[in-house]
Amino acid sequence: MNEDVYANFIKGLELKSITLKKLNADLRYPEFTEMGIDSELNSHCEVMDDGRLHADVSLLLKFKNIRNRRIHAKIEITLSLEYTFVVKPDEESLGIFRESSLLINAWPYFRFWVQTITQNFGWPPLTLPLFKTIPEMDQE
Repeated sequence: MNEDVYANFIKGLELKSITLKKLNADLRYPEFTEMGIDSELNSHCEVMDDGRLHADVSLLLKFKNIRNRRIHAKIEITLSLEYTFVVKPDEESLGIFRESSLLINAWPYFRFWVQTITQNFGWPPLTLPLFKTIPEMDQE
């Protein structure tokens, strides 16, 4: 990957909106025990001809009792992000964006919703850790 191509794409990229598209919370067993969390994160991007980039990012969390693996709760959140761009991304740049900047942009909103929902479950406050990633680029 040519770093200049990706840098030019990111340089002209602007976030215009973030919208909550889906929110589903299912509390099965309200007692809070030693919990493990299984997570699944998915994203999809669509480049529009008018200089817009639409992305959906989904997070699914399953809260499981560490001892018996019983699922106590599930939280599913989908966010829609709208961007404008100056330089149209190629497939490789779009892939790097999906795995890095897009998720970093969405993560604070996921953190907010997860903290709000778990507190409403009556559980102790839960803050998701920082989302960290390093884009994969070929070294010359």
